[in-house]
Amino acid sequence: LMLDNQFANVGSGIQLCGVDTGHALIQRNRFEQVRDYGIHVADGSSGNRIEDNHFEGVSQTAIELQASSRNRVTGNHIADGRFGVSMSPRSGGFCETGGGLPTVFANDVSENEFIGLERGVRAGVGSRAEGPAWHNAITDNGFADNQNDVILLGDSSDTLIDGNRWDAYGERVEDYSYRAGYYQTSYGYYSR
Repeated sequence: LMLDNQFANVGSGIQLCGVDTGHALIQRNRFEQVRDYGIHVADGSSGNRIEDNHFEGVSQTAIELQASSRNRVTGNHIADGRFGVSMSPRSGGFCETGGGLPTVFANDVSENEFIGLERGVRAGVGSRAEGPAWHNAITDNGFADNQNDVILLGDSSDTLIDGNRWDAYGERVEDYSYRAGYYQTSYGYYSR
Protein backbone atom coordinates (compact mmCIF):
# COMPACT_ATOMS: atom_id res chain seq x y z
CA LEU A 1 0.00 0.00 0.00
CA MET A 2 1.17 3.48 -0.87
CA LEU A 3 -1.39 5.89 0.54
CA ASP A 4 -1.54 9.62 1.29
CA ASN A 5 2.07 10.56 0.46
CA GLN A 6 3.35 13.80 -1.02
CA PHE A 7 6.14 14.08 -3.60
CA ALA A 8 7.18 17.67 -4.34
CA ASN A 9 10.24 19.01 -6.17
CA VAL A 10 11.83 15.57 -6.47
CA GLY A 11 13.42 13.60 -9.31
CA SER A 12 10.78 10.84 -9.36
CA GLY A 13 7.93 9.52 -7.26
CA ILE A 14 6.93 5.85 -6.94
CA GLN A 15 8.48 3.01 -8.93
CA LEU A 16 7.23 -0.57 -9.04
CA CYS A 17 9.81 -2.66 -10.83
CA GLY A 18 9.58 -6.36 -11.69
CA VAL A 19 7.07 -9.17 -11.39
CA ASP A 20 7.42 -9.34 -7.59
CA THR A 21 5.98 -5.83 -7.15
CA GLY A 22 2.51 -6.38 -8.60
CA HIS A 23 -0.93 -6.04 -7.04
CA ALA A 24 -0.12 -2.80 -5.22
CA LEU A 25 -2.61 -0.08 -4.26
CA ILE A 26 -1.33 3.43 -4.94
CA GLN A 27 -3.99 5.84 -3.72
CA ARG A 28 -4.53 9.49 -2.69
CA ASN A 29 -0.91 10.56 -3.27
CA ARG A 30 0.07 14.04 -4.43
CA PHE A 31 2.83 14.67 -7.01
CA GLU A 32 3.93 18.26 -7.67
CA GLN A 33 6.83 19.48 -9.80
CA VAL A 34 8.31 16.00 -10.28
CA ARG A 35 11.14 16.01 -12.85
CA ASP A 36 10.78 12.45 -14.21
CA TYR A 37 7.90 10.02 -13.54
CA GLY A 38 5.21 10.41 -10.92
CA ILE A 39 4.45 6.67 -10.92
CA HIS A 40 6.52 4.24 -12.98
CA VAL A 41 5.22 0.65 -13.21
CA ALA A 42 7.71 -1.47 -15.14
CA ASP A 43 8.95 -4.83 -16.32
CA GLY A 44 6.13 -7.16 -15.34
CA SER A 45 4.68 -5.35 -12.32
CA SER A 46 1.00 -5.98 -13.06
CA GLY A 47 -2.41 -5.98 -11.44
CA ASN A 48 -1.85 -2.66 -9.67
CA ARG A 49 -4.54 -0.13 -8.74
CA ILE A 50 -3.56 3.52 -9.21
CA GLU A 51 -6.49 5.51 -7.85
CA ASP A 52 -7.42 9.06 -6.81
CA ASN A 53 -3.94 10.58 -7.09
CA HIS A 54 -3.21 14.21 -7.94
CA PHE A 55 -0.45 15.17 -10.41
CA GLU A 56 0.50 18.78 -11.07
CA GLY A 57 3.47 19.88 -13.21
CA VAL A 58 5.16 16.50 -13.79
CA SER A 59 7.95 17.18 -16.32
CA GLN A 60 7.90 13.77 -18.04
CA THR A 61 5.05 11.27 -17.47
CA ALA A 62 2.58 11.27 -14.59
CA ILE A 63 1.86 7.50 -14.88
CA GLU A 64 4.05 5.22 -17.02
CA LEU A 65 2.95 1.61 -17.54
CA GLN A 66 5.98 0.00 -19.18
CA ALA A 67 5.79 -3.70 -20.08
CA SER A 68 3.04 -3.97 -17.49
CA SER A 69 -0.49 -5.37 -17.81
CA ARG A 70 -3.86 -5.60 -16.06
CA ASN A 71 -3.49 -2.32 -14.17
CA ARG A 72 -6.42 -0.09 -13.23
CA VAL A 73 -5.78 3.66 -13.44
CA THR A 74 -8.86 5.52 -12.23
CA GLY A 75 -9.98 8.74 -10.58
CA ASN A 76 -6.66 10.55 -11.04
CA HIS A 77 -6.30 14.28 -11.72
CA ILE A 78 -3.36 15.02 -14.06
CA ALA A 79 -2.67 18.63 -15.04
CA ASP A 80 -0.07 21.03 -16.43
CA GLY A 81 2.64 18.56 -17.36
CA ARG A 82 4.04 16.74 -20.35
CA PHE A 83 2.36 13.29 -20.59
CA GLY A 84 -0.59 11.97 -18.58
CA VAL A 85 -0.62 8.16 -18.93
CA SER A 86 1.74 6.27 -21.21
CA MET A 87 1.38 2.56 -21.94
CA SER A 88 4.56 1.29 -23.58
CA PRO A 89 5.41 -2.35 -24.31
CA ARG A 90 9.13 -1.61 -24.17
CA SER A 91 10.82 -3.47 -21.36
CA GLY A 92 13.45 -1.39 -19.61
CA GLY A 93 15.28 -4.51 -18.46
CA PHE A 94 16.65 -2.77 -15.37
CA CYS A 95 14.71 -4.67 -12.70
CA GLU A 96 16.78 -7.06 -10.62
CA THR A 97 13.67 -9.12 -9.83
CA GLY A 98 13.18 -10.12 -13.44
CA GLY A 99 11.40 -8.41 -16.27
CA GLY A 100 8.07 -9.19 -17.86
CA LEU A 101 7.16 -9.71 -21.47
CA PRO A 102 7.43 -6.63 -23.70
CA THR A 103 3.67 -6.03 -23.84
CA VAL A 104 0.98 -3.84 -22.30
CA PHE A 105 -2.27 -5.77 -22.13
CA ALA A 106 -5.72 -5.21 -20.59
CA ASN A 107 -4.96 -1.97 -18.77
CA ASP A 108 -8.00 0.11 -17.77
CA VAL A 109 -7.61 3.90 -17.85
CA SER A 110 -10.97 5.33 -16.75
CA GLU A 111 -12.63 8.24 -14.96
CA ASN A 112 -9.47 10.41 -14.92
CA GLU A 113 -9.01 14.12 -15.73
CA PHE A 114 -6.31 15.19 -18.19
CA ILE A 115 -5.86 18.97 -18.33
CA GLY A 116 -3.26 21.14 -20.08
CA LEU A 117 -0.91 18.35 -21.17
CA GLU A 118 1.22 17.74 -24.26
CA ARG A 119 -0.37 14.24 -24.47
CA GLY A 120 -3.25 12.91 -22.40
CA VAL A 121 -2.96 9.14 -23.01
CA ARG A 122 -0.56 7.26 -25.27
CA ALA A 123 -0.67 3.54 -26.00
CA GLY A 124 1.95 1.60 -27.94
CA VAL A 125 5.18 2.52 -29.66
CA GLY A 126 5.97 3.44 -33.24
CA SER A 127 7.27 0.01 -34.24
CA ARG A 128 5.32 -3.24 -33.97
CA ALA A 129 8.62 -5.07 -33.51
CA GLU A 130 8.98 -3.47 -30.07
CA GLY A 131 5.97 -5.32 -28.67
CA PRO A 132 2.18 -5.10 -28.68
CA ALA A 133 -0.23 -2.87 -26.74
CA TRP A 134 -3.43 -4.92 -26.92
CA HIS A 135 -6.92 -4.85 -25.41
CA ASN A 136 -6.44 -1.72 -23.30
CA ALA A 137 -9.38 0.56 -22.46
CA ILE A 138 -9.55 4.37 -22.29
CA THR A 139 -13.07 5.14 -21.05
CA ASP A 140 -15.09 7.82 -19.26
CA ASN A 141 -12.18 10.26 -18.93
CA GLY A 142 -12.26 14.04 -19.21
CA PHE A 143 -9.80 15.72 -21.59
CA ALA A 144 -9.40 19.52 -21.53
CA ASP A 145 -6.97 21.86 -23.27
CA ASN A 146 -4.38 19.21 -24.23
CA GLN A 147 -2.20 19.37 -27.34
CA ASN A 148 -3.08 15.71 -28.05
CA ASP A 149 -5.75 13.86 -26.10
CA VAL A 150 -5.23 10.21 -27.13
CA ILE A 151 -2.46 8.76 -29.30
CA LEU A 152 -2.52 5.11 -30.40
CA LEU A 153 0.68 3.76 -31.95
CA GLY A 154 1.72 0.49 -33.58
CA ASP A 155 -0.34 -2.53 -32.50
CA SER A 156 -2.71 -0.57 -30.25
CA SER A 157 -5.58 -0.10 -32.70
CA ASP A 158 -7.89 -2.47 -30.78
CA THR A 159 -7.86 -0.16 -27.75
CA LEU A 160 -11.39 0.57 -26.54
CA ILE A 161 -12.07 4.32 -26.48
CA ASP A 162 -15.56 5.09 -25.19
CA GLY A 163 -17.53 7.57 -23.10
CA ASN A 164 -14.77 10.20 -22.87
CA ARG A 165 -15.48 13.94 -22.67
CA TRP A 166 -13.53 16.34 -24.87
CA ASP A 167 -12.99 20.04 -24.14
CA ALA A 168 -10.64 21.44 -26.76
CA TYR A 169 -10.36 24.93 -25.30
CA GLY A 170 -10.13 24.37 -21.54
CA GLU A 171 -13.24 26.34 -20.63
CA ARG A 172 -14.83 23.30 -18.91
CA VAL A 173 -17.56 23.06 -21.54
CA GLU A 174 -17.80 19.70 -23.30
CA ASP A 175 -17.18 20.27 -27.00
CA TYR A 176 -17.80 16.66 -28.00
CA SER A 177 -19.33 13.72 -26.18
CA TYR A 178 -17.76 11.53 -28.85
CA ARG A 179 -14.66 12.77 -30.58
CA ALA A 180 -14.36 11.64 -34.14
CA GLY A 181 -11.07 12.60 -35.64
CA TYR A 182 -8.68 9.85 -34.74
CA TYR A 183 -6.53 9.69 -37.77
CA GLN A 184 -4.02 7.12 -38.81
CA THR A 185 -0.43 7.94 -39.67
CA SER A 186 2.43 5.59 -40.38
CA TYR A 187 2.88 5.44 -36.59
CA GLY A 188 -0.71 4.96 -35.42
CA TYR A 189 -3.94 6.82 -34.63
CA TYR A 190 -4.18 10.33 -33.22
CA SER A 191 -6.97 12.46 -31.91
CA ARG A 192 -6.96 16.16 -32.51
